[in-house]
Amino acid sequence: MSCSVRDAAELESRGVPTVVYANDVFRPIAYGTAEILGFSRAYVDENVVFFAHPTSNLTRSHVFGLVDDAIETVERALLGTRDVVAPNVARSTDTVDLTEIGELLEPLRASLREDGATLALDDVRAGVVHARLEVDEAACADGTCVLPRRNLVALLEAALRARYDGMHVELDDSRERSLAGT
Repeated sequence: MSCSVRDAAELESRGVPTVVYANDVFRPIAYGTAEILGFSRAYVDENVVFFAHPTSNLTRSHVFGLVDDAIETVERALLGTRDVVAPNVARSTDTVDLTEIGELLEPLRASLREDGATLALDDVRAGVVHARLEVDEAACADGTCVLPRRNLVALLEAALRARYDGMHVELDDSRERSLAGT
């Protein structure tokens, strides 16, 4: 099964030991996601197996060979001590300010900056964070190295809901504006 650090954290919270495979270029995103979800960097180091980038040009048997080479790491992650985090107590969105949200989301914002994108937080009101994603100088030619809007919103909302009851995100994505010609 294919999953992200966020998905792995969900499985872990249900008692399913999980290991994530990723290309090493995604290490900053894994660290940022883990931090947002309340896991330590050590969680990523113990539960994510990184392969040298790129892997898309490898044959299926070569990729299976990489997995076989990492089997001891996988066994340690699945059978070792788990980094379990107690859930945060969510509070009302009535007392939220943009500075506090910015601090909470900074690891993800830093990861996006590494890919040439900027996540600006414009406003928060009535339980909705209004944000803009600018992907003008993406590290990859077509901007696909930055999560699609839907996935990014889900990640942002998961991070916010861990701390605030019922928080939502409205995201204006420059990639969608450029497709629409506006």
